[in-house]
Amino acid sequence: MKHALVAFVLLATTLLAQNPEMLRHFDYDQKAPLDIQEVGVERRAEVVIHNISYASPKGGRVPAYLVVPGGKGPFAAVIWGHWYMPGSEFLNRKEFLEEAVALAPSGVVSLLTDGPIARPGFVRDPDPLGDLQIQQRVQAIVDMRRGADLLLARADVDAKRLAYVGHSYNASTGAFLAGIDKRFKAFVLMAGNLSDEVDMRSKEFQDFRAKAGAEKVDAFVAKYAWCDQGKYVAHAAPATVFTQFATQEDFITPARAREYFAVVSEPKIFKLYEAPHALNAEARRDRVAFLVKELSLKGPDPAAIATLPALPQPPDPDDEKRAVEKTVRDFEQAVQDYDFDKENSLLAPGSMWIEEDSYPAPGNQSSEWWEKAKAVKLRLTNVPHDFNIQIHGEVAWVIVFVDVITHVDNEAARAFTLRDHPNEREWEGHYVESEVLLKTDKGWRLALGHVSELPKQK
Repeated sequence: MKHALVAFVLLATTLLAQNPEMLRHFDYDQKAPLDIQEVGVERRAEVVIHNISYASPKGGRVPAYLVVPGGKGPFAAVIWGHWYMPGSEFLNRKEFLEEAVALAPSGVVSLLTDGPIARPGFVRDPDPLGDLQIQQRVQAIVDMRRGADLLLARADVDAKRLAYVGHSYNASTGAFLAGIDKRFKAFVLMAGNLSDEVDMRSKEFQDFRAKAGAEKVDAFVAKYAWCDQGKYVAHAAPATVFTQFATQEDFITPARAREYFAVVSEPKIFKLYEAPHALNAEARRDRVAFLVKELSLKGPDPAAIATLPALPQPPDPDDEKRAVEKTVRDFEQAVQDYDFDKENSLLAPGSMWIEEDSYPAPGNQSSEWWEKAKAVKLRLTNVPHDFNIQIHGEVAWVIVFVDVITHVDNEAARAFTLRDHPNEREWEGHYVESEVLLKTDKGWRLALGHVSELPKQK
């Protein structure tokens, strides 16, 4: 009796700690019809995958898969929220489908929704300080709450065994749910932002604040102070929260992940994985084991879990730009060093180069002039800067400015340059280069280049 009283007091304290005004932002009409519509059914042995949609309290419909095991139950239930990774073919309800099917024989009914971003007609907010992104965040949260209504309305679902699994953007959605909706027993939050307050202490945010305007940013933050997931996941108790983070991240570093974890209420679990944002097979095994424990499931077939395909990590557009820039810098360095073999290795087959007022010529730099310049040890310093890089598929367009300093260190080099620079031992030229690069099995390679000398400044 004493333990029960303590547990009740703790729960009451947790609930009272939440600001009712904050919680009201996520209210909806729970009595409104779900209006479930089914458009298809797929059977995999005893598991049935229903292709459905239900009405969103914020307008439109929520496409979803409802995965149901064979038997009569009562079953545990899991809601799965996909990541929002650009370029991923799994930026939708398919991300966790195979995992949900593998868990179904353990006695789990799963609901996998398409977030607002994956629905027809989605419009991304172009303004990082725009109201639309807040509206879309609230819709994502409310749609998940409505998903819980759908599952708990089923006679074969045990209302005391409901869990949520969310990745990236939808890990943040889960952080909100943890403090808003006390029907969930457990949460798995994967590689997601769990506290805006933590983020606002970062150099990246401070740089953004300076660039966007401190007054404008501060006004936005104040207006939407209630929309910080850290203020909700801090009140997740009595639910258990399992946080999974990756080590190979630019923004969510291990140190920042630990700051997020410090915000989460007890009971909680923290684990880092040597993996990119997509995480890995070890994370999946741990996730499944956590759900088995928290939802009192029979363990799934380990072989079935082990054979699930890995979630592909799409290339980061910034990584591709860095790779393109590196190829151009390596090429300029090779020109500076008269390393003709290195230059040629960075050219695509059939590459062409257009000097100012000239016709296209083979990209190979080992011409007679360059051979003589190398022989007399004419020293060059190439400084590429101010890159503008656009990538479309396997083609990259680059505009780059290059400062070239020429140094005359010996009599042979002086004689070689005497006609154009009779009295100079060092001079500087400024050029703009336009280049087209192709992505090959060896990386990015220059296919076409054009160089023009900029007018000398008076």
